[in-house]
Amino acid sequence: MIDYFVKVLLFQVIFLAVYDYFLKKETFFQWNRGYLLFTAFLAYVLPVLRFKSMAETVPETYVNMLPEVVLSPQRFIEARITDTEPLFGTLEWVYLAGAVLALLVFVLKLRQIVALILKNKRLKRLRYLLVLLPETNRAFSFFRYVFIGEKLPEKERIIAHELVHVKQFHTLDLLFFELQKIVFWFNPMSYFYQLRIMELHEYIADAKVVPERGKTDFYRELLAGAFRVDRLTFVNPYNKKSLIKKRITMINKIQSKEILKLKYLWLVPVLLGMLTYTSCNNTLQDDSQIMTVSKEQQDDLIKNAIPFSKLDEVPVYPGCENRTDEKACLQESISALIRDEFDYNLAEDLGLKPGKKRIYVQFIIDKNGNITDVRVRGPHEKLEQEALRVIGKLPRMQPGKLNGKAVNVKYTVPITIKVGDVEIVERLIDKSSNYQQQNDVPYAMVDQAPVYPGCENAEDAKKCLTEKIMALIGTEYNTALVNDLGLEPGKKRIYVRFIIDKNGNITDVRVRGPHEKLEQEALRVIGKLPRMQPGKLNGKAVNVKYTVPITLNIE
Repeated sequence: MIDYFVKVLLFQVIFLAVYDYFLKKETFFQWNRGYLLFTAFLAYVLPVLRFKSMAETVPETYVNMLPEVVLSPQRFIEARITDTEPLFGTLEWVYLAGAVLALLVFVLKLRQIVALILKNKRLKRLRYLLVLLPETNRAFSFFRYVFIGEKLPEKERIIAHELVHVKQFHTLDLLFFELQKIVFWFNPMSYFYQLRIMELHEYIADAKVVPERGKTDFYRELLAGAFRVDRLTFVNPYNKKSLIKKRITMINKIQSKEILKLKYLWLVPVLLGMLTYTSCNNTLQDDSQIMTVSKEQQDDLIKNAIPFSKLDEVPVYPGCENRTDEKACLQESISALIRDEFDYNLAEDLGLKPGKKRIYVQFIIDKNGNITDVRVRGPHEKLEQEALRVIGKLPRMQPGKLNGKAVNVKYTVPITIKVGDVEIVERLIDKSSNYQQQNDVPYAMVDQAPVYPGCENAEDAKKCLTEKIMALIGTEYNTALVNDLGLEPGKKRIYVRFIIDKNGNITDVRVRGPHEKLEQEALRVIGKLPRMQPGKLNGKAVNVKYTVPITLNIE
């Protein structure tokens, strides 16, 4: 998310730089208005756009690949069950506090406008409402309301000026930036954009109401007296002191030639550059250990990269220095990191069709042992981003060698995710407690599965155990609970993990689900499981880890 906002800020800075250097001094006021509104909005859209045609895609097959890393649902269930996270982190609370404060400031400003309307005399006109402000020389507009001080001379000219703002809905432009200042209160470019659009509004209105022969009188009118304008950023002030000099300068400016509209074509290469930047997502963020390189360095890396199979000495993963087979150790270490770190739940939440989904990740282990030039292709952008994040956690290694010299090594990892294929295969990692013991055995690894009462003579004890547990859950679980919890329609999963200990008892039950009452109901049902014959490994009774995913369909 931080990366997204950095890109928004960068793009808005570039757009405003183009405006200030090439467009601001031209008299194409309406074109400039459209440019500011369009680019301010576009900056928030561009970071999420990604066009495959603009990126160098990863080829379909590679000669040298790591063994496939297969991720199945239960690999990460315990980490999700045992880790309890706060509702909001520090950054989220800071953001919410800033947004609430910005909203409060906006409401107070709006209240000032409403108070002026209610307290002062109002005159209804054909297309607007005139609000007379006694004992003041202020003048401004807000939607269909034109506010004018009774002390101001030439009221008709001022009203005509403000009516231009009314007819062209300039208040909407200002409110557009006010909304940005609330939602993205930390983005300073919203304030700069609003100042520039406010200037343009005055230029547009002046161009409509100041005749060629009346310029002198208009200057005198603007400069007469000391004007005071309330700090209301979403109204169009007639006599704001900081704009007077700029308005006079622009009124005297000779109309720009039509040929100069070609300056707006600067937007084309700027947009292409931004789209290329967002599409070619070869850099990582946050805690990534991957080095970013320039395009020239990247081309050199690819050109000089050595296939893994041709090396004399493979890269050495930290901890593999004294292993007999350093290649196997490297592959096992990378695969283990991917299995431990990859957030499998992403695949479940993206609405992908059931089946195997493959993500191909290619990277270079350079001459210094750093991970560079990471490229990824997968069935969904979020899975690609997660793969990039995980590869970013790879440590620095001892570089691979050819003929005694360190070389760049090209490496590819295929990651396969099983979506909707819930297997009773576990590699559960408890990160929040010290419960895990050496004799806790994953269900798939036992020689003899625990025997459920009634399954003693079954041909397949494992299958019988699974069927009995599922039957008990299907019979006992009160699915009517979901009707009163206000959950959104769709599939809701509750993950239950427990141990069938050496005595066949159910212990250490842990549960994670979308609502506390659903978790409590799962605990109640699992409590009805009977004592079993314990599972065995190498002829000895062992603690067996078991995980049950319960899926509820909410209409």
